[in-house]
Amino acid sequence: MRGMIVFLGDSNGFSDWILRIAEAEAPSMDVCRVDRLEDLPPTSGAKRFIIVADDMARDMLANPKGWIADHPGARWILAYRDEKMARQLLALRRRCDILASIGLLPMNLPVDQWTPMFRLALSGDCVVPARLLDTDALPDKPVHPRVDPLHASLTPREREVLALVSEGKRNKTIAHELSLTEHTIKLHLHHIMKKISVRNRTQAAQWFLTRQQGGTP
Repeated sequence: MRGMIVFLGDSNGFSDWILRIAEAEAPSMDVCRVDRLEDLPPTSGAKRFIIVADDMARDMLANPKGWIADHPGARWILAYRDEKMARQLLALRRRCDILASIGLLPMNLPVDQWTPMFRLALSGDCVVPARLLDTDALPDKPVHPRVDPLHASLTPREREVLALVSEGKRNKTIAHELSLTEHTIKLHLHHIMKKISVRNRTQAAQWFLTRQQGGTP
């Protein structure tokens, strides 16, 4: 039974190229776009992701049980352009259990950055960009880059490996691109995870992408 990825919103929020990327990233799943909650395909028991545009998410956050409870087993993801909406969800997650599993997917990103974030969202991970945690951040304020001491502790090669890991690439592919052996890539990953205090490559990718979104060099 094939799973399904449903984009809940119109073509302004989810363009055809977004649907094509989703199809390429999840070839074993059906991908569709619907404009209204009532148009969601019936639950079939197969794996399902419902990705909600932030202009529709206001209704979902106001009445989460009415939305989420009617689609048991579905993984809900907020696809946001409005950072205030994403911060609102983060605040509500602490008080409302039914919202605790909703993921985040930033939409104001170039394709090469959006695609790995989409992969992580499908893996069930909730990556929170660092700027969402800074409630004083305003879009019109100048950004002054700060050096992350942990990021600075990585060697140039380790940063290169970590960037490729964050794109969802396997060790064999990374080794080929960097003209290294798989064993060397594994050693680099071991050192990276030890330096940044994470347990696995998914957490390492989250760590990297969060700092990229937060503007940390």
